[in-house]
Amino acid sequence: MNRMMMIAATLWSGTAHAAPWRPLAVALDCQSWGRVDACTYVQRFIDNQEVLAAVPRARADVVVYVNITQQATEDLVQLRFVPENDTFPGTVEQVAVVDSQLGVDEQRAALEPTFLRGITPYLLVVAPQTVSVSLGTPDTGEAEVMETTPWGTEAWGGGYGWWTEDYQSYSLWTGASLYRTTEDDQLSVNINQDTNIQRQPPLEIDGQSISLDTQSSTTSGSVMVAHNLDDKWSVGGLVRGGRSDPEGQYAGTGRAHVGVERNWFPSDDPRGNRLAATYLVGVQADAYILTNTIGEDQATFPTHMLILQGMVRRDRTEVWVDLGARAELLQPTRRYVVGASGNVDLLLGDHFSLWVSMGVTQQAIPGPADVDASSFEEVSRASYAEPLSLNSNLNLRIFWANTNGARNNRFNTARSQGATANL
Repeated sequence: MNRMMMIAATLWSGTAHAAPWRPLAVALDCQSWGRVDACTYVQRFIDNQEVLAAVPRARADVVVYVNITQQATEDLVQLRFVPENDTFPGTVEQVAVVDSQLGVDEQRAALEPTFLRGITPYLLVVAPQTVSVSLGTPDTGEAEVMETTPWGTEAWGGGYGWWTEDYQSYSLWTGASLYRTTEDDQLSVNINQDTNIQRQPPLEIDGQSISLDTQSSTTSGSVMVAHNLDDKWSVGGLVRGGRSDPEGQYAGTGRAHVGVERNWFPSDDPRGNRLAATYLVGVQADAYILTNTIGEDQATFPTHMLILQGMVRRDRTEVWVDLGARAELLQPTRRYVVGASGNVDLLLGDHFSLWVSMGVTQQAIPGPADVDASSFEEVSRASYAEPLSLNSNLNLRIFWANTNGARNNRFNTARSQGATANL
């Protein structure tokens, strides 16, 4: 019978000798969040050890980056330990699989050994006498065969409401999905329904009352199948359909496409990195609620699209990009959408961070030929055909954090009211 050697490291605050030592300075950077509150747990692991000191990045020996990806009911928590100077060993990555349906104590117990394994190599540099190592040889026995299934299902629903005597806003949504996931194949079926209602006093112009009420709803569904040819290439197909309310764009629409995708990261990358280029070709069939500007009440036409989409995260830098070109295949100037958007999150040093996002869309979509200018709802709902849209966001943060590692959340409730909060 094969036997496995298991190593467990335990940190303690005492010392075996009188040799001087200092706590390991650790900064925590939570780059993504999941159902398991891993960042809170890791922060507590640091606080509970006298041989570790929570500090801002400018004072850190090691930065612990936390990333989470979801897999069925489990969260894959990646802890990436990155040293800030050459005195310490190189980067260490550890991944813990934590069941999101467990209680808090069980989740913490599942994550803590992974944190200890990752932090130990750096602690050995500044305070080796504070690390105790124990060895064990568990009897592996026969592996238990677990019954599993690739099938899963999900249903959701929710709503939002805001009410005053003269102003009301309501949103309702519901949906369901059925999916099958294996390492090489994927199938998913989804259906969604969304309703939004806005009520407010009308405008009175020259004795005429103009309603500012709006009500919109959409119903949509999709079926997607995909197969991995290898770790880089995939093929698949997608069928989508939906309809709008009587003031919307579509009385009904259906699209069917097949295509190929090239990936640059594995599907279970622990940091959640994703970069993929996809080409799809197919057909679209529409029935419009209002006759469009080229005289169509309905249309069927071939389409194709090229999409580059991804998010790449590396310690102090995060880049997200979405580039897409979609067009009618035979007459691309009649119907097309070309868009580019993305953001960059940079930590430019120990005291500066920069977050930039930009997006631009140029399109040709035949809008409604005749819009009732006296109807606020018809005018506002016709915005989908605007040829050009731009957006941008810039955030620069300059900071000098306290270096004693202390945290205090008292009176944050009052501060969260803001300087412009209504009385």
